[in-house]
Amino acid sequence: MGDSAAGTVLLIACPAFVLGTLLTATIAAAIMWWQRARWERYVRRERDRILAEADRRAEARGVKYFEQQRAHLEQTYQQRFTGLLQQWKAEEEGKIRRESAA
Repeated sequence: MGDSAAGTVLLIACPAFVLGTLLTATIAAAIMWWQRARWERYVRRERDRILAEADRRAEARGVKYFEQQRAHLEQTYQQRFTGLLQQWKAEEEGKIRRESAA
């Protein structure tokens, strides 16, 4: 091969190599961008799913806690007012007996 043939091959091969390298780099960058976008969508979906589950559990706990507190207060006031009712009955019974005796 002569110098002119080698020069011609280099003139053709060099731009083709550069073009192939640029094309490969562009394709690799596009694939990386696509994978990143896909990963971000996955992370967003998982985050939304986890937050929704957390909200559901918090609401369930809140309802359960509210019901426990309501039952506790109901029991406390039931006992208190039962005691007060018995005290009132005893006082009224005492008043009636005193009035009857007089």
